[in-house]
Amino acid sequence: MRRFLVVRTGALGDIVHGLPVAAALKRAYPNVRVDWIVEERYVGLLQCVPEVDACLPVRFQEGLRGLADPQTRARWRQTLTRLRRASYDATLDLQGLIRSGLIAAWTRAPLRFGFAGPWVRERPNVLFSNVHPRRMPSGGHVIDRNLALLHPLGIHSTARDFSYHVPAEVEERVGRYVHSVAPPGKDGLRVAVHPVAGWPTKEWAPERYAEVIRRISGVRGTQVFLLWGPGERERVGAFCGFPGSAVHRLPEMGPSELLAFLRWCDLFVGGDSGPMQIASSLGKPVVALFGPTDPTRNGPFLGRHHVAWARVSCAPCYRRRCPRSECMDALDVENVWIAVLAFLEEIRARRVEGPPCTGGVSGPAPQEKAAGQR
Repeated sequence: MRRFLVVRTGALGDIVHGLPVAAALKRAYPNVRVDWIVEERYVGLLQCVPEVDACLPVRFQEGLRGLADPQTRARWRQTLTRLRRASYDATLDLQGLIRSGLIAAWTRAPLRFGFAGPWVRERPNVLFSNVHPRRMPSGGHVIDRNLALLHPLGIHSTARDFSYHVPAEVEERVGRYVHSVAPPGKDGLRVAVHPVAGWPTKEWAPERYAEVIRRISGVRGTQVFLLWGPGERERVGAFCGFPGSAVHRLPEMGPSELLAFLRWCDLFVGGDSGPMQIASSLGKPVVALFGPTDPTRNGPFLGRHHVAWARVSCAPCYRRRCPRSECMDALDVENVWIAVLAFLEEIRARRVEGPPCTGGVSGPAPQEKAAGQR
């Protein structure tokens, strides 16, 4: 087999969870071609992953309304034609939806790898795949389940790492921004905080995040950078007003800029989100706040991390909306702060023991194992 298509259109964190599959394929078959069909807004991340040879952008976010736009219809026709003409030998459906199954079937690839019935998100998806792993990991991280799709090929990888290569112009642009607001220094630490989430149920109370951010910004030489995504700019801006604190709201960034920026940071604090998964894939220390989702399945997967999860009786429920939000309300500010402070002290102690780390996006920080470090 020479040509594979990975079907995982979104979301950002789920795409990160699929990248070890592309890396495992490339390790087993160095000359194989791996293409990936993905939501247009996430193309920038995949373009930084050498194990992915080409991206096919789509727009599912617009729904059926998007088809009213002639340009959108033209892009879809172009994508569908490209899928059919590519003559893929196999597809790997990591999404388990009806639409992902239809994409795989449209390619007419003779081998269409997918999950068996109990593991798909929408049961009709199984109608579009013809190769399933005989066994799936019981429990464990979603990355391990994705890697199980390769078992029928004789690939039994358990490695969760992969490579990043950020374009030089992105490295330079992000590096200039970081140095303009937080010049490197012996005592300087940069903490990325993502206080919002894609699901309301994943969000911690703003006043609790504000207290943790206030305490972080009060640590000598430490600067806080607030991450945000589409529609989150103003909500994040509310955390910037602490008198005398060093809190910066990031400018608008695409996935490649976000990746480059997180390489400059020393610590990530936030909930179950795409930025958290990217920080984890870089091997950055992570303090992750979990509620409705299971950190065993969706939590940080590389590097040092601390997971705050109260695990109330109804968790994990994977509900996007909940009138009670007991799981996130049960997380205590003091416990989260203790974990954050422990990481800050550990990072600073390492800098005292060795040469100062000036950061950078062209290679992993000396004290951390990044994705792609073999």
